[in-house]
Amino acid sequence: MEIDPNQIVNKYIIPKLKLLFNAEDNDINQWREISLDLILETISKLDDSNIGILIPKAIALSILEINSYKSSKYSKILQYALDILNYYNDFETYIELACNNILIKKIKYAKTLEEIIEWHESGVKILKDYNSNWVFEASELFGIKAMEIIEKIIGDASSDDIILLLSCLDKWKSVDKFKVRSMIVTVDDYILDYLRKGCEACCNLCYEDKCKKISCLKCIVDMLEKFKEIDPSVLDDIENIKTSLNLLNIDSGYQIPCLNIENLSLPFFTKPTSKCQISIYKGTYNLIQVAIKKYSPFKNQSAIPYNKFIKISNEIKIYEFLSNKSAHNNCFIKFYGSFIDQTNSVNIIMDYYEENLKEYLEKYKKNNIKLREDQIITVFTKLLQSFNEMAMYHIYHGDIKLQNLLTDGNLNVKIIDFDASEIPDMESEHIIEGEFKIRGSLGYMAPELQYAYDYGGKKAYFNKEKADIFSLGMVFLRFFKFEIPNSFNSFENTEKLFGVIDLIENIFIKNLLKTMLQPDFRLRLNYYDLLTYIENSKILSINS
Repeated sequence: MEIDPNQIVNKYIIPKLKLLFNAEDNDINQWREISLDLILETISKLDDSNIGILIPKAIALSILEINSYKSSKYSKILQYALDILNYYNDFETYIELACNNILIKKIKYAKTLEEIIEWHESGVKILKDYNSNWVFEASELFGIKAMEIIEKIIGDASSDDIILLLSCLDKWKSVDKFKVRSMIVTVDDYILDYLRKGCEACCNLCYEDKCKKISCLKCIVDMLEKFKEIDPSVLDDIENIKTSLNLLNIDSGYQIPCLNIENLSLPFFTKPTSKCQISIYKGTYNLIQVAIKKYSPFKNQSAIPYNKFIKISNEIKIYEFLSNKSAHNNCFIKFYGSFIDQTNSVNIIMDYYEENLKEYLEKYKKNNIKLREDQIITVFTKLLQSFNEMAMYHIYHGDIKLQNLLTDGNLNVKIIDFDASEIPDMESEHIIEGEFKIRGSLGYMAPELQYAYDYGGKKAYFNKEKADIFSLGMVFLRFFKFEIPNSFNSFENTEKLFGVIDLIENIFIKNLLKTMLQPDFRLRLNYYDLLTYIENSKILSINS
């Protein structure tokens, strides 16, 4: 037979508390005549150290089972049971029965998953805080009732419904991970299907609606990702959906229909990486000759892996940002936009240049032609100014080398390949000195990175700007001494490197290179100081 918790409190708890506090019947009745909300408000204003407060708390507990008080906001009243037990533990049997029956009654009235979880949390908290061996019969009812509500809403759920559902289950996870696992396994197929269909629907939406839809879907993905430890089966699906969402979002604002690219050539450059394939094509866009850099998934992949996709997305954002500053007097290439083709490949469209600086210098060496020093200084100064402007926005290239500098026949140089660069979206990325992931290329990498790399490290302690300055110094040196060995960027070969620099006759260039190629990054000048040094040297040259 079901026991009424109101009777338990009336019969056992209130009389004992009444004797304990020498309370009169009138005192008890006065509390009974007050609404539950007013009792709670009054309790909140009373001195919690006064044991007399236990009477209104016991009465609040006793009337909690009344049908008119269904809301989960009253679940905190269950904690009053602990206050009573902490003072007078003879009530334990009655309190356990009272709490269990209150929970059973309230769960029957619960209409939402939030209400169920609020009540369940309160019940579990009593168990944890009291450190008892109580077993609430209500526990099984919580799981059954929760699944009833989930099954009711999941068949026709909106984004908001799913977000609320996952939010509730995430909250419940810390209380009862086993039950939540069985529930998430039940609904994750539906949620994943909802996400896939949502991605497909985005293709037919206008820009503004697409952005809103993507935002909602990303929120669901972020919530679902919180359950990957208790349901690892969703990991691959989550990664694929994250990639799909980024594929949808990457071209926002700079979307180019792939049909607008004409006269597409065969790839003139192809390079497989660990994550995807990179190819470069030539074509025309709006009658302008352009280069198309394509990142393609491998044949066994449905899409580019998420981590790589983030890097591609960052690269596109950098191209877009610097393209807005592109001019004849700097080294920023013109970027026209990007698109995703039917193979889920990311295509980046930019101005086409015939060759990179490595090819340019090889051609000159083959023909035994030397560039004039004033030409080299002009190109180098323009590069310094451009990299200095990037540094002002906390953008550091990370892989400066001859191959990543394009040029035309007039030595107009443009910077490309920002896939090793970072975007300062987070405050931590404004920190330019510390332990970071190793980046760069053989023969150009700063010695502090090369040292860590040679010893199998994945990270090194360095200054992002000073590391780029060393790489740019190696580029500058190759204008004069093209065939220096790739190993000369290491600490142990510093003497050999400086020996090559000493072969250059021009003292200004010699000193500039030694300043940039110092093995200790703390002794290298930054971009601004290098530009000041060049300007001062020009003034001295004129005056002399």
